[in-house]
Amino acid sequence: CVAHNRDVGGANQSQHLLGKASDIFVENVPLEDIDDYVDRKYPNDLGIGLHDRFIHIDVRNGYGRWSY
Repeated sequence: CVAHNRDVGGANQSQHLLGKASDIFVENVPLEDIDDYVDRKYPNDLGIGLHDRFIHIDVRNGYGRWSY
């Protein structure tokens, strides 16, 4: 919801607010490994953001990559 997105510092136009994004982690798997896997699997689309505690993945129209 908008309030939670604001409370966690999410973007005003967050893909989460559109139901098009998820933040994930896999126990005992380094985030960089997940990031590398998803980037190789979908090299020309999706939004993939590497954060310090999770990977953001969204199904935006187009391509986006970033890290924090």
